[in-house]
Amino acid sequence: MMPNPDWHPICTLMQVFTNIRIPLTGVDYGVDIKSFAGHVTVNQTYKNTGYEDIEAVYKFPMNDQASIVGLTVYIDNRTIKSEFKKKAAAFATYTNALANNDGAYLLEQSDHNDDSFVMSVGRLPRGKECMVSISYVSTLESVTETKMRLTVPMALAPRYTPSRQGSSGTVGDIAAPGKFETSVTYSATLTGHVAAVAPIESISSPTHPVSAIMGGPKEASFKFSKTQEPLDRDLVIELEIKQNPQQHVEVEESSPGKYVAMLSFVPQFKASAQAKTEIIFVVDCSGSMDSEGKIEDARRALQIALRGIPKESYFNIFLFGSDFKSLFPASQLYTERTFADAKTFADGMSANMGGTEILEPLKAIFSTSKQEGFTRQVFVLTDGEVSNTDEVTALVRANAQNTRLFLFGLGRNSSRSFVNGIAATGNGRAEIIKDGQDLENVIG
Repeated sequence: MMPNPDWHPICTLMQVFTNIRIPLTGVDYGVDIKSFAGHVTVNQTYKNTGYEDIEAVYKFPMNDQASIVGLTVYIDNRTIKSEFKKKAAAFATYTNALANNDGAYLLEQSDHNDDSFVMSVGRLPRGKECMVSISYVSTLESVTETKMRLTVPMALAPRYTPSRQGSSGTVGDIAAPGKFETSVTYSATLTGHVAAVAPIESISSPTHPVSAIMGGPKEASFKFSKTQEPLDRDLVIELEIKQNPQQHVEVEESSPGKYVAMLSFVPQFKASAQAKTEIIFVVDCSGSMDSEGKIEDARRALQIALRGIPKESYFNIFLFGSDFKSLFPASQLYTERTFADAKTFADGMSANMGGTEILEPLKAIFSTSKQEGFTRQVFVLTDGEVSNTDEVTALVRANAQNTRLFLFGLGRNSSRSFVNGIAATGNGRAEIIKDGQDLENVIG
């Protein structure tokens, strides 16, 4: 199956071949936070209002740090639970069921991105409702010593596909990158519960208005302040506790007589001496950066970072889209003159360079030898709307011994899979910049 250019990659159910939208009638999120982990259940209900039975495809976003633990389909007064199989065997079972005119349901990770899954509903009867219930677990992200964060993906941005990259011929190709539905009309409800390891200071969200009710020093419940919220951005829940838990062990019974344990601790590291550094900034100036103020955030972040470059460092700036360009032919010593040149270069940035092809500027950087006696660090600012992730990952891995990569994800729906994955491969760190976040605290 070849990618359809009119695919709308917001969480949605589409009829195969025609891409007719199957109406979404309800979305419910249930979030259960316990200690340092979150359990999320997403229920999405669709109805086939057409005049014939159809095969449909459902696509949804997923935190790249999450693990799916449950999938249940409720359709035509039946409850269907999932069974894990290898991909080839699962696809064979699915196609055989369709050939026999039976209902069949196939869940697979998207071939294009690690942060999205595709589910095929093999036979959705006319006039019937279908509810897909997906459960997953994810660890909480540490923000400060006492603040933790859980991100619940609710919206899925498109990924730019280089022209040389084709489809893989699987069911997932139905959900290949394409147009982005920006006028989202879907809404969601939310119910949540927290059982913390220490007394709770606050529960808040930088992305949505939420209200919380304390049930005890270490317990609370929360929900959207409004009855429903639109599915136009990811949900971020921040939990702050009153003391720093240095060590914690959580033990649960997984099945009768069998137990699993989770150990959390904060290691102590000695500060190392400041090394001489070559710093290279790589800034996404593709067309997708023109929305949500992303290019403005990238410009301000770059200007903040330029002011913080240590003395005696070398630096350079690369801007990329379908092509790329650099401030200097090679990295230059950080001086008042080169800083002024860099500031002018940053002021002129625009989101007008086409697609998100980050591979070529990285190749150009890695093909040059680093400054002798200097470590080299690359800082990437991007919305992560990239589909050739495997190629980029392989290139970064091959050069990880001499270059560290740090990534800043821009935009409410930046690809966490790409940003986190590339940073981890490059022995660096990742940071997702939220709407309205103080860039001085993030970059400075």
